[in-house]
Amino acid sequence: MAGEKVPRLLELGSKGRDVRALKRALRRAGHWPKGARVSNFFDEDTDKAVRAFQRATRLEIDGQVGDDTFGALLPHYDAYSKLLVDQVRKRMAKRANPSGKRQRIVAAAFVGYTNRDRIHYTQDARRMQGVREGIRVPRFPEFEDCSSFATWCYWVAGAPDPNGRGYDGFGFTGTQIGPGKQVAEPRPGDLVFYGWEPAPRNCPRHVAVYVGNGKVVSHGSDTGPHLVTMDYRTDRSQIRSYLP
Repeated sequence: MAGEKVPRLLELGSKGRDVRALKRALRRAGHWPKGARVSNFFDEDTDKAVRAFQRATRLEIDGQVGDDTFGALLPHYDAYSKLLVDQVRKRMAKRANPSGKRQRIVAAAFVGYTNRDRIHYTQDARRMQGVREGIRVPRFPEFEDCSSFATWCYWVAGAPDPNGRGYDGFGFTGTQIGPGKQVAEPRPGDLVFYGWEPAPRNCPRHVAVYVGNGKVVSHGSDTGPHLVTMDYRTDRSQIRSYLP
């Protein structure tokens, strides 16, 4: 297995092939019943088994599988379990280093962030300036709102219009919530939506561009696009992906 660091922190509620590998390792270490089901879900029984292993090996007992617990368990990972962990590691590396259109969406978002002092927030007719005037990086629009900024990032990248309108210069969070598909975990270039407007608008209040490492570029005020954590707001409503 490449390196001895855990690809990601595993804890109660985690899902994935690395959780299955963890349970297999716990079984070989004598902390998971031989006849018990080995699934991809980190449930309460997994939490108890991890804590038992941590107690037996004099590690901090927190039920989380970080680098220390993973390193202590590593001798109990068989070839198949190591393969499962490497698959997760490779998938996460791919997500952290997007290519093609996703990479270009992220790059455009960072152009906005870098030039945030010169990008104003507006919901009037000046919005969608980047698309209407065909502004390409390294240039950037000076007037956008949250959804039109996200639309510009997609247009610059040559990606499908997240509004599903073929870049006709119109669209808002209400048109972006229909196309694409809802996902549980974001990949760079996906859109993260926040809040919800009741009827008659019946749409999210805000949208930001996910750029990786748990962060988004969010354009929500006249201070321009800012780089913040994905959960900088407590009203995250959903995540949508428009690309494979």
